Amino acid sequence: MCTIDIDKHSDREETICDCIAAETLMPKDTFIQISNEFISRIGAVDSICVERIAGRFGVSTISALRRMFETSVIDRNTFFDLLGIITDEYNANIARIEASRKGKNVPVFYHVKYLNQNGFLLPRTLLIAHSFGKITHGEMCRALGVNSKHIGSIEQAVMFK
Repeated sequence: MCTIDIDKHSDREETICDCIAAETLMPKDTFIQISNEFISRIGAVDSICVERIAGRFGVSTISALRRMFETSVIDRNTFFDLLGIITDEYNANIARIEASRKGKNVPVFYHVKYLNQNGFLLPRTLLIAHSFGKITHGEMCRALGVNSKHIGSIEQAVMFK
């Protein structure tokens, strides 16, 4: 669907792909139902609520927040209020991490970086497909874009979390 050539990047294509991804990962009716359940259980729409909804669907907090707005679970003002709060919390966490690392060289494992950037859903799906013999080890590595030496640690983190 999307062009591979970065020079021919299209915002229209990106928007279409984002919509397809949102509907695939967070189907509208299911998303609305689960979001409303979390909101009633927690008793408020706050950053923690959005984070839990995002975790339920295996997406980023910002993606879940945007989907909540698109599906009218929250209104425009709530969306922008929460976006500001989530952004501030993220920046505060980054600053706290950087401050704690000052003067230290803290190694971060490859699988931790990989999963933080790419999420758990695709690796888990591909690992399951591989375990059932639906795809080869090489196909799995190519789809994930990783060297086969990293598969074991990614599998441990994704499947036994």
